[in-house]
Amino acid sequence: QIASTMGYNSLHEAIWYSVQLLAAGGVDDSIPDLTALRVIYFLGLLSGLVVFAILVGFITDGVTTFMESLNEGKTKVVTAGHTLVLGTNEATPRLVAQIAHMRRAQTQCNSSFRQKYLGIGIHPPSTSVAVAPVVVMTNTKEKAEMKEKLAEGLASRGIEEDEMVMGRDLMVRVGDSTSTHDLMRVSADTALNILIMMTERDDEERDASGGKIQNGATLRTILALRHVLFTSANDSPTRNIVIQLARPCKHMASATFCDDGGRRLIRPMDLSLFMNSLIFACAAQEGLAHVLMMLLDAEGFSFKRRKAHLFCGGVIGKTIGDCDDMLEKGAVI
Repeated sequence: QIASTMGYNSLHEAIWYSVQLLAAGGVDDSIPDLTALRVIYFLGLLSGLVVFAILVGFITDGVTTFMESLNEGKTKVVTAGHTLVLGTNEATPRLVAQIAHMRRAQTQCNSSFRQKYLGIGIHPPSTSVAVAPVVVMTNTKEKAEMKEKLAEGLASRGIEEDEMVMGRDLMVRVGDSTSTHDLMRVSADTALNILIMMTERDDEERDASGGKIQNGATLRTILALRHVLFTSANDSPTRNIVIQLARPCKHMASATFCDDGGRRLIRPMDLSLFMNSLIFACAAQEGLAHVLMMLLDAEGFSFKRRKAHLFCGGVIGKTIGDCDDMLEKGAVI
């Protein structure tokens, strides 16, 4: 029985079967005992292993590169109708927290069984920002650092992780907002609302130029965004582009643009004038700051916009008094 074992009677046969077993995971005893033929067979077997190893290497390298890009925030955002934040500053975590409160209010409005599971009687959102995912793009921080900062801002305002899920409801990407390539990577041409927050880079460029360049990063972002929106193959759904300005800019009017229908898209917000007047008004009237914060904050009671034919089943033709009676808590403006 032992003598019938393959390779028992010949060292040459034993080596041949061992090499087959190690290289192919099996033994083929149909190969004739011809040295030249077996050499050719072995070389073919070895070539197959080399080709397979190369393919495995390509796949491994591709997966590794993708995972590194994912960790670095350099992958493409495959979504549409989202809210896009270009650039970051100290107000970005508070902005994201306010959007999260708007999402919470929208969820609470449709929290009944028939609304949540049957889709009956769903209240439409007052703004698309309350339901759309949020994409933040920055080149001043790493992805992990920015995600940690945003998570801290959400937690400080009482937002649970399941209310604003990282990677689904809130995405962070690393890129230059003045680059058309990076704008396409975050699907700027399919974003519904865009907010430009380049004030920190504006200040850096102003200081570096000795005050000669004002709002330079913001202006370059607007021009790059204009190119992306007007040259995209997609029918851009963008409806609002809000620009946060830390200082007045006399060139802003020249950089703004309208959509194909002539509707103005750019809405510059010069916060310097607004903040100065607000601070002096609050200092002159005690308690005004607290009232304004309650009104402007999206947490709890806040301003909400509804179309007349959707508000409480439709209020066209009714008086303000009739509309107030429909609300248990709130007032119609």
